[in-house]
Formats: sequence, C-alpha cells, structure tokens
Amino acid sequence: MTRDTEEGVRLTMPLPPNILNQRKHWRAKIRQKKAYWKRLTVLRATEGWPKGESPDKATISVTAYVWNLMDADNLMARLKWTLDWLIAWDYLPDDSPRVLEWDGMPTQEIDRKNQRLEIEIRDAA
Repeated sequence: MTRDTEEGVRLTMPLPPNILNQRKHWRAKIRQKKAYWKRLTVLRATEGWPKGESPDKATISVTAYVWNLMDADNLMARLKWTLDWLIAWDYLPDDSPRVLEWDGMPTQEIDRKNQRLEIEIRDAA
C-alpha cells in the first residue's frame, strides 16, 4: 500500500535481500541489486505509486518487518539499495546528512508472513 499524506509520502516496499554476511562474487550482488530495483520499478508502475517529488530537505522514518530481529548496523546496511532507488526515482534528494534527516533509528517488527519496509518521507524544510 502506498499513499500520499499531507506531510509527505508513505511507501510499502519489499524487504531487500539480506546479503550482508554472505560471501558472493560482486557480479552476483549486482545482479541481485538490479533484480530488486526492477521489482521496485514494476511495483511503482503497477500499484500507482505517486510520482517522486523530492523536497530540498527530507525526513525519513522506516519500519522493517523481518523474519528475525537484526543487529542495528546490519539493518541500516540492508536499507542501502532501497535508499539508492528512492534517490534515483526522485523520492529523496540525497542520502547526505545535509539533506536527509532520520526520524530515529529504523525500527523492526517480526512479521514472517509479510516481510516488508514501511517508509515515510516528509518535507523537512
């Protein structure tokens, strides 16, 4: 589910694969990243996600629904592909601390049947 809010946009996205502690060839990781990005792009088109209209400064909050709780550093690293996609499609201006504020650390909840990310992006100006 995706919706525009008065303050910004809320996106429900698939959880990226957890490849952080895997020993894979760099090409295999790139293939996985491209497949994940393609999945997001198809969902954007088929589910009618709003057009990305990046504010000059943004605030982001993330809730990850995962199989099992992760270490905080692994969770943040797992969000990298998603953030890069959000920047590429103009939902976020950049991931630099000068323009992107985190509304606290991403939170985690266990949902083994429906693993996903719920992301809310708001204008911080």
